Amino acid sequence: MRQIPAKCGYCGYLFPSGYGIDPGVTGAEFSMNGWENAPVSTPCPMCGRRRGRVLAGEFEFVKDTVKFLSGPESTVRDLERLAAFLEDLQGTDATTDEIQERAESAGLSNLVKPLLANRPARMELATWLALLVATVTLWVTLKSAGSTDEPEPSQAIYNYGDQYNITVQAPMPTDGNAVVKAGRNDPCRCGSGKKFKKCHGDPTREVPDP
Repeated sequence: MRQIPAKCGYCGYLFPSGYGIDPGVTGAEFSMNGWENAPVSTPCPMCGRRRGRVLAGEFEFVKDTVKFLSGPESTVRDLERLAAFLEDLQGTDATTDEIQERAESAGLSNLVKPLLANRPARMELATWLALLVATVTLWVTLKSAGSTDEPEPSQAIYNYGDQYNITVQAPMPTDGNAVVKAGRNDPCRCGSGKKFKKCHGDPTREVPDP
């Protein structure tokens, strides 16, 4: 089963939500919209709090993006050019109109315009851009390695999380069946070398909205 990532509303950590799909049963057209605000019973592996939100909208967007880019009009060279184009946009304050203008100049309007049109209404432009960079870059990496597989939406979202230095592979310490919360003076499990209270346990730490 492919599990949809969740994001902790307290520390921003990304982890499996417990919700997922079996492609062999549901098919590729299965919608995630009903899970957008679903409660996550699994505590955050980083801080131990139960404030997770299912990233269903992000998962649906990446899944639709992969489906669109897998069409015959998208060659490996197109994906490489698209990845470079999107990476150049990061860190800029480009508006939707400016992105469309730049895409036309770069000869990528046929790819960028539909992707802009598919951006969820509540998704910030910076988040849209970061998710696309993670998705397209992952695909280029797979193609360069000779793989015929398409990017997994969950992996693309985890890669997107890594752009904000959010580690997604930290182990989940347990005591029997209970998750052990990190002590404030313990080393943060993200591997930053900082104490938990100065890193993911800092209540003033800014966490980017997905």
